[in-house]
Amino acid sequence: MYQSRDCRSPVLSAPLPLVIGVTGHRDVRPVDLEALEAQVRAIFEDLRKRYPATPLVLLSPLAEGADRLAARVALSCGVSLIVPLPMAQDLYETDFETPASLAEFRDLLQQAEAWFELAPAVDGVQEATEMGGASRDRLYAQVGAYIVRNCQILIALWDGVDSGREGGTAQVVRFKLEGIPESDPLVCSPIEQPETGPVYHIATPRVSNPHPNSEPPTLQKLVPRSSPEGTGKGADRTGLYPGANVVAPDAATPYDRIYRRMNTFNKDAVTLAPRLAVRQQTSRAALLPESEVENIRAPLRHELDCYATADALAQHFEHRRNGTLLALLGLLTSAVIIFQIYSLIRHNQEWKGGARPQILVGLYLGSLAVAYTLYLWAKWWGDYDNKYFDYRALAEGLRGRSSGASPG
Repeated sequence: MYQSRDCRSPVLSAPLPLVIGVTGHRDVRPVDLEALEAQVRAIFEDLRKRYPATPLVLLSPLAEGADRLAARVALSCGVSLIVPLPMAQDLYETDFETPASLAEFRDLLQQAEAWFELAPAVDGVQEATEMGGASRDRLYAQVGAYIVRNCQILIALWDGVDSGREGGTAQVVRFKLEGIPESDPLVCSPIEQPETGPVYHIATPRVSNPHPNSEPPTLQKLVPRSSPEGTGKGADRTGLYPGANVVAPDAATPYDRIYRRMNTFNKDAVTLAPRLAVRQQTSRAALLPESEVENIRAPLRHELDCYATADALAQHFEHRRNGTLLALLGLLTSAVIIFQIYSLIRHNQEWKGGARPQILVGLYLGSLAVAYTLYLWAKWWGDYDNKYFDYRALAEGLRGRSSGASPG
């Protein structure tokens, strides 16, 4: 089941949101809530400051404890909420024993931009889940894997202890740092590349373990040990988790560079939207007739819109890039011609002592100066070349996904 408050919601109106997942303990102590909320809020505010043109989206299953804490903070910060449920809603709600907990879950669900129920990855699991036990844990592991695959950053409100439980916080953190094992049925394809990324670990006491491995509510950024940043300056190879290194939260990393490129894309999409409207419509119509667009589900429509935006931006910067190259070629050709003319006439007696040779020298130097200035402008300020290749690669990737969109 998939439900959305509005298929044109803020989540879907921006081309590339930065998706943040959350995992954590259910038995968070009430005395720690304020400090933990402050840490989560600081993460959202820092990301918004770093990437102001990029909307933030939180993926949370809304289990009791950490999931709901992050959801409440996200909504208060203007971060959009999307809720993947590990099982059918009526079955999931049996986990919430008190009326207050059930009411809180339903209230947060109503404030979500979208929510949906995940289909079980293993046949028979859904039926067996009604009995609880390992089958139910398997569905929690599945929703954790879904969050890992679909978020760029994972927030973990965790005591740093691996309980060994399937679907537990430690397993979800391991999925994000090391990737989901190929042998796991939760993996979509055996040739799929493991999805890894940073984990913002907030040391979190819990009722069953009041003493986490770090002083609460310490925030530490864990990155995969296999990533380039894991071997860089300042990496801590004695991190809290065997598969991770600890780096400074403000350190420049390859992930941050990716997020900055996303922010640039979103900024260009918003700034150039009025000029690219016709190109966007043309790109979308070339992939899927307009008469069929309204018949596809909102997520697929969003991917189609993203493709149209990326394709229109790629065309725009291709023209800018080609125009710049032609202008540079023209300026350099002019400089060569001026220099040749100057060389031919500089010994002519009629020109000696006059101002005309000096004018040619000025024109020659001026052409080179304008060409160099244009080159620097296109390379450093306009960044036409990188934007063209980045946006074209994104458009072609989305073309493959969006071309499979079908009504229903």
